[in-house]
Amino acid sequence: MKKKRILIADDSPTTIMLLKEILISNGYDVITAKDGIEASILSYKEIPDLIISDIEMPRMDGYQVCRLLKNDDEMKKIPFIILTSKEGIGAEFWGYQTGTDLYILKNFEEKHLINSIKDLLKKYSDTKPDHSKIQRNITYDNIMQKTNKFLDNQLFEMTLINEINKISNKQSSISDTLIEIIEVLKKTIDFQILSFSIITDEKKVLLLLYQFLNIDEETLQLFEFNCLEDLSVSLNKDISEYTIEVEVIEDSNIKKHKKIKNYNRNNLYSLTLKIKNEIIGIIHIYNELMNKIPTEQKTLLSKLSSHISSALNASILHNRIKELSVIDGLTQVYNRRYIMEIFKIEFEKSIRYDRTLSIIMIDIDDFKKVNDDYGHLTGDIVLKKTAEICKKTIRNVDIPGRYGGEEFIIILPETEKNSGVKIAERIRKNIMETRFKSFINRDITITISLGVSCISELDIKENEMEIIKLADKRLYKAKLSGKNKVVYE
Repeated sequence: MKKKRILIADDSPTTIMLLKEILISNGYDVITAKDGIEASILSYKEIPDLIISDIEMPRMDGYQVCRLLKNDDEMKKIPFIILTSKEGIGAEFWGYQTGTDLYILKNFEEKHLINSIKDLLKKYSDTKPDHSKIQRNITYDNIMQKTNKFLDNQLFEMTLINEINKISNKQSSISDTLIEIIEVLKKTIDFQILSFSIITDEKKVLLLLYQFLNIDEETLQLFEFNCLEDLSVSLNKDISEYTIEVEVIEDSNIKKHKKIKNYNRNNLYSLTLKIKNEIIGIIHIYNELMNKIPTEQKTLLSKLSSHISSALNASILHNRIKELSVIDGLTQVYNRRYIMEIFKIEFEKSIRYDRTLSIIMIDIDDFKKVNDDYGHLTGDIVLKKTAEICKKTIRNVDIPGRYGGEEFIIILPETEKNSGVKIAERIRKNIMETRFKSFINRDITITISLGVSCISELDIKENEMEIIKLADKRLYKAKLSGKNKVVYE
């Protein structure tokens, strides 16, 4: 059986002699180097089975040798032991940061060293370096080039990590966070489409697609399907019932004249994003020449993934906390404080740009009787279901909120009164035709009264509360004239 060969790197002849004697007596072949440069050259030339290196050596120290070799796809398959007299938590911590497998002090016991060597050789037994991929006739200049390249790559990587960490501190919306991350990723990997499939909340997914080339509708749909399919497989969950929000963004320098000709799923590269082993999303990168993208780009992306995950998680948590402060906990529409802030902004926008604006005020008829007859838990069910029906009936641009008690308000930007009336009538009809379940599982029929007003009806458009007062007055009129109706005059 061929003996295992161990490289010893140390500038102390005494240490080399001692280690050499111990290793040879335990059945190992030994080669030696007196400094870091010689150790690096011999590592490439001889491809030892294990390396033992001191830290403090001339020309290149042990930390640098370890970093250099552990950054090489093949040489990193060789186990590396730092054997040093340098004590201290900081020194040991930094040793492991370089990628060393074991940090041992020079006052070691022979049995401990030999057992450690045996354990590492066994651990690495299935990951042998491919000799055909290693440059064997390496020189001093080659080592310097590799070292400088490694340092440049490390600086580049740390610069990107710093940029991503800055994004974490901005507390932006999830979409804005993703767009800023994409700006960083443009510097790391070549892509034609890049997407994020992110779980933003329970059973909610944001699918953001960023494109450099034109994509026809059919290809876009197929790409979206593949992204969501991968997310479903990664989560091991059926996400067909999830709410999927899709955003498609074109790069400002999009090549309009170029299109993806033959979409091929094999050209889709994915990377899972995790926080504490919990999946929060997936990055997908598409390039028609995916097989030609350098491995270094994918490796760098993989290294950045944990920082990207942290930035996204910070944004998700910030938005959840923000949402808790503006969302009514029971009905899941905006609370009164926040809906009034939105209304003021929409009102001022309408005045500034001379655009129309309508609102709907809604009140559940005989709500006190529901509470008295069926209890407050049933009342909560009715409130929640009413808000849910309103959200499903209105358009995406319309903004619902709980005005107070059993009253709701819906802001209708850029909507004339006649259109607002139609929306109100649809809501009234949908509520009336819904069978509400009481807490004891009995069917209940609910009706609502609605008042509609429009900014165009105001003589003086200075106070946003006037349009609300007008809608509220009409709501009261609907109540007095029989309920279950829409009043708009």
